Amino acid sequence: MQHNVLGQCLCKSVEFKIENLSDKLNACHCRMCQKWVGGPLMALEGTGELTFIKGEGLVTEYHSSEWGSRSFCSKCGSSLYYTSKHDGKYYMEVGIFENLNSEKIEFTQQIFIDKKPHFYEFANKTKDYTEQQVLDIIAGKK
Repeated sequence: MQHNVLGQCLCKSVEFKIENLSDKLNACHCRMCQKWVGGPLMALEGTGELTFIKGEGLVTEYHSSEWGSRSFCSKCGSSLYYTSKHDGKYYMEVGIFENLNSEKIEFTQQIFIDKKPHFYEFANKTKDYTEQQVLDIIAGKK
């Protein structure tokens, strides 16, 4: 777990800190993430308080589904984080952090694995979940 990690968008107009950022990297292969970031969303889970240092007014939130919303910088378009509506957790783009201790990061999970395009494959051994498995978890069925 990493604490008080600084995140910022490409143009540096939005800066924030997140408490309790996981060291476990997740990849999402759903079509929404593919369209949002141009490939798989590579994210770390944040369960602590999100505190803006500057640019909070530039953050645009897009309610992309009944279970989540996506936030981005309205000035430069940088994807910032996905917010889960069912548990309030943040899933934050791993590339937006300035002071992340990357040596502690472990790639552990892939979701919507059945939606992953055939033209790439990660070498890491991960726990993989299909779209239906993810939707069952969100619905509290598992």
